Amino acid sequence: MRYFIFIFLLFLNLNTFSQTVSEESHIAADFPRQVGFDVTNLLSQFLNFSSSSSFNNPAYFISLKKRKNDKINRMGLGLAFEIEGQGAGTSSDVLVNFRAGREKQINFMNRWRFSYGFDFKTNFSYRNIGNTDVSRTQLGLGGAPIFGLEFFINPRLSLSTEAAYNVFFVVNNQDGETDLGGIGTMSLPRSLVVNFSF
Repeated sequence: MRYFIFIFLLFLNLNTFSQTVSEESHIAADFPRQVGFDVTNLLSQFLNFSSSSSFNNPAYFISLKKRKNDKINRMGLGLAFEIEGQGAGTSSDVLVNFRAGREKQINFMNRWRFSYGFDFKTNFSYRNIGNTDVSRTQLGLGGAPIFGLEFFINPRLSLSTEAAYNVFFVVNNQDGETDLGGIGTMSLPRSLVVNFSF
């Protein structure tokens, strides 16, 4: 929740800044591609926020968007790998997230862009607990409506964040036993993405 408040206050300050500068539009209308990097983990080192990705609330460290006329195709990739302990007591976690979708964009106030759309998502996680034979694998397939907000520092450089409601069909396998289920979670705008348009 602290991260959500930080993102909200950051965008509120950016709005104040945007009102004090030139009225010229700074939105990247002429660039067909955009690449974004999630800097949430970097910021969490300085601000002491939790920025972990989870199966229910995936993070995407790189995002790509391609514009063709008024259609914007998007994709994102996230990877997380964690090892705890040493020797036989070592536990490992692997999480891979992928999304692909389409969005619409609405520009306003010279530097701001609102976006909405839909992503198809797939998540894979593997957990192995040290000193035991316990392992768990999850595969999720689903989708999410998305809503985003973007602030343009200049026509090529921008900051953005998104909210989504994730719905996944999930296959769980723990120690050879498989079960099926579903998950629905709300992802608040808790990540900050630095984008470059070209």
